[in-house]
Amino acid sequence: MIKQFIILILLSSRLLSQSITDYAYTGYEATSLCGAVVANKGDNWSLYHNPSGIVEVDHIKVSFSYSKLYNQSFFPYSNADIIIPSNKYGSFGLSIQDMTVSYQDKDISSETSIGFSHAIHLLNDMNSTLSLGYTVNLLGWDLGQSAGMSGDGSDGVQLGKTNIIGMNIGFLASLRNKYRVGVFIKNINQPSIGTELSNQPLNRRLSIGTTYYPLDNLMTSLVIDRLLGKSIQVKFGMKYRLSNLVSVNIGGQSNPNRLGSGIEINYENFIVQYSILTHQVLPVTHQFSFGYSLDK
Repeated sequence: MIKQFIILILLSSRLLSQSITDYAYTGYEATSLCGAVVANKGDNWSLYHNPSGIVEVDHIKVSFSYSKLYNQSFFPYSNADIIIPSNKYGSFGLSIQDMTVSYQDKDISSETSIGFSHAIHLLNDMNSTLSLGYTVNLLGWDLGQSAGMSGDGSDGVQLGKTNIIGMNIGFLASLRNKYRVGVFIKNINQPSIGTELSNQPLNRRLSIGTTYYPLDNLMTSLVIDRLLGKSIQVKFGMKYRLSNLVSVNIGGQSNPNRLGSGIEINYENFIVQYSILTHQVLPVTHQFSFGYSLDK
């Protein structure tokens, strides 16, 4: 119990100080490739890491992911989304993320992010493409109740809720279906929580990356990622399609050093994915993802 409480304090202070729902590994691709996804071919992951990519999705896709961060039962994290393409107005997406910190069956902190995404092609010819996308997020944070006189929360007071609007923007360019460059800026509108002396700006993240397809069934990616005001992270990943049914991912990053890997099974319109992500100190995060694609 003491060990769990110490881990809880460390993780909650780390995650919540990063800003509301600022998790850089949402979805299978980001977890298995250690976040090296900003320039990859668009898919459901794009809603969280570069919304311009959803314009490359040409049919309706839905997905759901669930994990317990650092394999801790009191840190469940989940997300669900849908992408809807439109021939005339680009592509649209809707996503939701939920991250909860609990202790002894009490929710200490609950974060929810509901996002609306839209992307269009600025250029789309036989040799090259250029797309622009944005996401508007409604960020909600509920701090639950205080411990109270009893210490177990039964007579505590409500600590309050807050809602903030955050906006992300991304660009994606490709050449001859082999060379790709992506740029993603999170919280470009500089949202913040609190007022006056308690005012705390949410983190802004800048990701710049390149992806190369040396073969039709092999992808490599490299990303420079930075939380503004903090040190740079270098992330890399590789995706290899073993067959039409199975593909595998592997990735890594520096500062701190982390490794990710995953396997995807794509049978007809159903997708099942499993990925892991290491941590330099804490246990491994396991993530399960499920998806479904509607035919054109």
